[in-house]
Amino acid sequence: MSPGTALLVDLGNSRLKWAVLANGAIGAATAAAHAGADIGAGVLSAWERLPPPARVLVGSVAGVGRDDQLRALCQRLWACEPRFVRAGARAAGVVSGYLSPEQLGVDRWLGLLAAHADGRGAACVVDCGTAVTIDVIDDVGRHRGGLILPGLQLMRDALLARTRIPPITAPQPRLALGRDTGAAVVNGALVAVVGAVRETLARASGLGDTAVRLVVAGGDAAALAAALDEPVELRPHLVLEGLAVLAGTEEP
Repeated sequence: MSPGTALLVDLGNSRLKWAVLANGAIGAATAAAHAGADIGAGVLSAWERLPPPARVLVGSVAGVGRDDQLRALCQRLWACEPRFVRAGARAAGVVSGYLSPEQLGVDRWLGLLAAHADGRGAACVVDCGTAVTIDVIDDVGRHRGGLILPGLQLMRDALLARTRIPPITAPQPRLALGRDTGAAVVNGALVAVVGAVRETLARASGLGDTAVRLVVAGGDAAALAAALDEPVELRPHLVLEGLAVLAGTEEP
């Protein structure tokens, strides 16, 4: 790769996603599952076909063990030390709203950088995956804080694990009252997340000259977007976008 390019890596709880940044544009994103397997086994053949990157930027929430696997893969393929991004007090025009900025999850931080970088005003950024995170950023880049709650599947699993509800057949979740236990459980999880998003939007109103945009990412983003009447920006590669923003502020 040329000196102006970078390999961007989003290392999540169960999936790894990557794309090449070249001339300020992100190429097509590719994803591979890694739960229960070494990361290298899942992406080795794909990464062997990549030209050696000038930089590797990683946003990881997968833990030290997975980070070490990714580090070893980069060193094996390219003798390259990846840079693991961490949340900070400020970057790319965004100011963290956390009292201890380093405690903010890097995926949330990168999502805020991406949402602010497009210059279209205040935003409510929702990542709907294993967990659901909801963060608000105003039109001048101040992070106003956020919420963390279980994701749709995790909410259902936790309920079934800690109660005497028998195993259920889970239908597609809907914003409706359930007429059987399975529907009541899955619909309850969806209603909880939709309610949290709408409550956050209501509390965030008035942060700028325009309405607060709703930016949604994550594995369950499409299901959440379908349940909402509000306009939604589906941004499936939000962490990669945030890495690209950060890459543009740093020297190669």
